[in-house]
Amino acid sequence: MTIAAGFICSDGVLLASDTLYSGYQQQYGRKFWTLGKGTSLLIIGGAGTEAGLKKIKERVEDALQKEMSSVKAVAVIEKAIKYTHALLKPHPDERTQLLIAIRVNGKARLYHNPGGEAVVIPLDQEVSHCVGAGFGLGLYFARYLFQAGMSMHWARIIAAHMIRNAKTYSNGYCGGDTHIFELPDTGPPNWLKATSEIEELEKHLGSVEEALKVVLPDGSQVSEHTLTERFARLTEVILELRRTQYVRLSGVQVMVSDGDLRAAMGQPLGSPPALLLSGGALTPSVQPTTPIVHEPPTDPEEPQDPEDPKDKS
Repeated sequence: MTIAAGFICSDGVLLASDTLYSGYQQQYGRKFWTLGKGTSLLIIGGAGTEAGLKKIKERVEDALQKEMSSVKAVAVIEKAIKYTHALLKPHPDERTQLLIAIRVNGKARLYHNPGGEAVVIPLDQEVSHCVGAGFGLGLYFARYLFQAGMSMHWARIIAAHMIRNAKTYSNGYCGGDTHIFELPDTGPPNWLKATSEIEELEKHLGSVEEALKVVLPDGSQVSEHTLTERFARLTEVILELRRTQYVRLSGVQVMVSDGDLRAAMGQPLGSPPALLLSGGALTPSVQPTTPIVHEPPTDPEEPQDPEDPKDKS
């Protein structure tokens, strides 16, 4: 079943997944597709078998009409699920669990089919949702890190971090590349799949994890008091970075000698904050910065959704 996730953002809906399909043989391919005619635009996908996901996608694509309301789009999707269940007769554990972003009248909403059933409902009570074998781990990161009102720019970072950890700790149930799809309230949809782009997103919170590791004892003679001070000071620095809208932590460099901890966390604007711990004292040096927001490309309203070379029907 692997993993797929959706986030309701202030400016649209963001969807993310790995590319490993469940089944007896390992197969890889994309799990979300952009479909649209006229003003009707949606992104559909999720977790499950390759046959199930692709068949539902094909049935929805064939039935979509121009100027279709969200109610009619949901009816089309439910009909496609029923048809696919009748055709493939999947085991309950192999039912397709969908996440669908539908945009109508300048607003994108997130839908899902609980338990893989043929009933599609909007996600109203939560701002994030995960499906697939790695959903438990995914929900932990999504609900711990993602907050209502966040933009897709920041949701990208959380999604990349979440999928990376699911692939690392799910005992082989999640794997392959990470794909991120965005359906903004206005403008064209966006598909992030380039390895370099995903790795850059993973560095943001990955560097924080590395910083946490250097706070912990490494076998050297470190007192309980020093460890307590390290945690307290690192927390202060992180909170200060949040207050100053610091963009990212990357390139952590650590040297531990005679109980001293020096971690230099670089940042793209050339004014890295310095963390220096010596004798229980940690001094942050942080300059306020403005977040770097990468605007989506100004493509036509309904761009062609290129076929992934791995995705062969």
